[in-house]
Order: sequence, then C-alpha cells, then structure tokens
Amino acid sequence: MAMNAVILETLMRVTRQFPQGCRVASLGYPDLLVSEKRLIDMFGAEALSKVARRPDLDKILSLHGMTGQLDCVYDTIGLMASQGIHMDCLDIVAIRGSEIVVDLNEPVQKELNGQYDIVLDGGTMEHCFNVPQVLRNILSMTKTGGYIIHVNPLNMFNHGFYSFSPTFYHDFYTQSGNRLVSEVHGFNGSALALNVFTLPSVQRFDKAPERASVIVVAQKLVEGVGGWPVQTKYLGMIPKSV
Repeated sequence: MAMNAVILETLMRVTRQFPQGCRVASLGYPDLLVSEKRLIDMFGAEALSKVARRPDLDKILSLHGMTGQLDCVYDTIGLMASQGIHMDCLDIVAIRGSEIVVDLNEPVQKELNGQYDIVLDGGTMEHCFNVPQVLRNILSMTKTGGYIIHVNPLNMFNHGFYSFSPTFYHDFYTQSGNRLVSEVHGFNGSALALNVFTLPSVQRFDKAPERASVIVVAQKLVEGVGGWPVQTKYLGMIPKSV
C-alpha cells in the first residue's frame, strides 16, 4: 500500500490528539510516496536527515507505477518513530520482514485487542473479502477514544473486491455508537499531484472523478460492534419495533 501526502497529513493531524506519543497499527506497510520537499516542509530538514532512506527505491516506485518520479523514499516506520509514534504494520504475509502476520478475514490475535490509539486502513479493507470481520478487527484493536483512518476506493474497478460509498462509513460508525470526526473527502490523481474534494456523507451523487479514493476519520467511543447498520435513506421506513 502507499501513503501519499493527503494520507500522511491526515495521520499526523490525528496523532496530535496524543501529544505524549501514540501507537499506530497500519494495515499493510505504507510506502511513503511523498516528495522530499514536502516532507521537509512538514517535519523539518534536521528531523528528516535522521530517517533512513529505503534501499529498494526502484522496486517501490515500479510497484506503484512511479518509476523515476522520486529521488528517494524514506522509511515510514522510521519517520513515525522520529515523531514519537510507534507504528506496527500488519499483513497476511511479512513482505518487509517486520510485519505482524494476520488474516483480517478472521479474528485477529487477542493480544492485539485494545492496543492502538490509531488504526490506519490505508487501502487494505477492499482487498479482504470478509469486510464485516475487518471492521470488527479494526474496532477491537482500537482503544476506546482512539481513531480509525480509512482510505479505500470510491470507484476503482477491479482494484480490489469492493469500492465504498461515503454512506458505508457514516452509517456503520454512527449507528454503532461511534462517530465520524471528519467530513468525507475524496482524492484522485497521481501521488505527487492530488486533487482533493468533499463528498456528501449520505446524499446520493451522480458524478465523481475517475479512479478516486475515499478518506475519512472515525473515533471509537464504545466497545463492541453491536448490530449491523441500515442505510440512512431507508431508516425512516423501518418500524420502530423492529
């Protein structure tokens, strides 16, 4: 998975809720596809100079269709550590060698429950067939009061098993006793030239830019998942006794 500037800036805004440092679970290792200039603007040249550069630059850029577009890729976990953030990466295989191996289609290991201030789904949920279990896992790993960041496709055909409408996030989190803490945004374009726009949470819309992603931040307020949501536009049709 990739972490572009929009995702990175969203993550850093959320981490400011934890001035003493925090623990982040990233679903997959997030390759940092952000220009050095923008990273210096965000973190300062001195801090960035202490972060390792990834030795597999060419492989990373080829994987993300960005060959020749960046002179270096910094290590994401090292960058987070420089800011007092401990990041664990979870994946179905240990591609980088340091991942915690989990199959998000199944319940995660009990020792992961309640361990993280932030869970970052930077583009993983759409690749898992059992989405309800992925949501259960995300909530179980997040501390009460902690945050979840989702970045998933809005309209990328065959990118994964699914694409997601904004109402998916709104209805699941609000009807489970939790909340959204941001507007629902979308973005598209190349990692270095992103177009960001706001999406309606539940109202129907007819047009969106091609190959767009959704990004949204939720906060966990209660333990457990409860029942599954009803889409907002149908809520008024259901008898109260049901």
